[in-house]
Amino acid sequence: METLELIVRIIEALIWPITILILLFLFRLQIVKLIQRVKEISYKDLKLILQEAEETAKTIKPPKLLDQKILKIEPVTLEAFPSERISQIASISPHLAIIEAWLEIERALTEAALKFGFEATTFTQLRKVIEKLIKDNILERNVLDLFNYLRTIRNRAAHTHELDISISDSMRYVELALEFTKTINIATLASDIIHKDRA
Repeated sequence: METLELIVRIIEALIWPITILILLFLFRLQIVKLIQRVKEISYKDLKLILQEAEETAKTIKPPKLLDQKILKIEPVTLEAFPSERISQIASISPHLAIIEAWLEIERALTEAALKFGFEATTFTQLRKVIEKLIKDNILERNVLDLFNYLRTIRNRAAHTHELDISISDSMRYVELALEFTKTINIATLASDIIHKDRA
């Protein structure tokens, strides 16, 4: 009697795992196709966001200056973005190139925040830098839209490793990030000049 109960318990314990393994084996081709389809949809979604970011970037005008002052910006300030290094990374890992380009965006915004006298260690605080420049009438609202697009793409690259990002798409992102950081750097300098003139 004990042996029979033991056999029944073993069968009860193994029935679901065995059933699942049999189903996985029977439907393995369909499961693989479904996973590939989900990857394709995710990549198309990423490409659409990248395209929207590029269209937004085209509408961004240079930072506004009061009294049309001419900013004399040293080339080093604008070329601080290591685009050549990130391009090399893109050929090895497009995901990593996007993350590296995002870190440069964060660096530019963090430096601007320090100049404005506040910390920028979170996404919300980074947004405040852009919002301040918009409020000061130096940048337009579409810069914030571009920031949000770039952040969304960065999040997908960072958290969806099975997403197949092409080298060319990662380079498109890097170019957008470069233009964004240049815009932030120029706007920060413009803000400094405006506030010094007011003081």
